[in-house]
Amino acid sequence: MRQPEFKPRLIHTKRGAVFALCCTGYVATLSVRDVLWHSHRQHHWLLDFDWLVLWHISLPAWIVAGVNLAFYAGLLWGGVLLYRIAQGKERVLVVGWAAVIFLGLIQFLISASAATAIDYVQAMVTAVAFLAAADILLRMPPSGYPRVDNQTFRST
Repeated sequence: MRQPEFKPRLIHTKRGAVFALCCTGYVATLSVRDVLWHSHRQHHWLLDFDWLVLWHISLPAWIVAGVNLAFYAGLLWGGVLLYRIAQGKERVLVVGWAAVIFLGLIQFLISASAATAIDYVQAMVTAVAFLAAADILLRMPPSGYPRVDNQTFRST
């Protein structure tokens, strides 16, 4: 008789589910705060190299842009990998986090009115991700999910 196959999951334990819930709740709170109080934005790259000025080093803008674009491409690749590993509500959580990261980056490239509209979208997406994280925590078995790397499968 064949044993059931276990697919890999992002969140295996209650501790991981609590961590995901807390982090998502924090980001959701910040997103709602941005909607309610319309925080002022500073236009910066995610990886800012302004600190190099202290050492009298100035990088050309194309190098800074290239490094940041490579970093953003890595973030996108990581998000796709996480989405492929995730199952069920975990995918909602991954999509919520990816949306917050990439919509936050887009906000610096568009007009102020469009950026305000993105604030509302981010607040809604993070609220849905928070509800998904809460559902993951509430439906988690007491002992957690089995990990694939700890299982040995034999066909007999």
